[in-house]
Amino acid sequence: MSGTVVITTDDGRDPAYAAMRGAALAWARDRGASVVLYDRSAESYFIDPYPSGSWTADVEGGPDRTRLATADELEMLGRHYLAEQLREAAMADVEIGAWLPPRPGPAAMAEAVSTFGADAVVLPSSLSNPSLLDRVRGNSIERFRSSLSVEVLVGDAHGVRSAGSVTSGSSGP
Repeated sequence: MSGTVVITTDDGRDPAYAAMRGAALAWARDRGASVVLYDRSAESYFIDPYPSGSWTADVEGGPDRTRLATADELEMLGRHYLAEQLREAAMADVEIGAWLPPRPGPAAMAEAVSTFGADAVVLPSSLSNPSLLDRVRGNSIERFRSSLSVEVLVGDAHGVRSAGSVTSGSSGP
């Protein structure tokens, strides 16, 4: 598979994302796919993570949600953790950029898939048994699968596999 894959990540608070990210980046590299690193920690109902308005008028050519952000742009936005994730992936020979979703959940994921022409999405297998907060927000493997028009995969330290192979309530291989 060549093409584009959206790989979810976070700011380092949930170890499931780090384990999944490593396996998913290796999986994408082995298939020759480019990667959109999708930062779930940027999801918000209240704010847009991109600079806009008159207070950022001096940031000409800065990132917006129509293209992938670079490590330098992420540093400018105060997202050092994400810039580091990009640099690590680039050193591992993965073509990669990052995207900050303008809203939470599957709708924003669908926007990323459409904007960047992704062929697949990789989520942490822990979403098969979502936390209380994810359940309240409606973030489950089933909801992502029903909302996206591309293949939804899950990953963890053991690798990447079809989301259909993970049943609700289990996060094992």
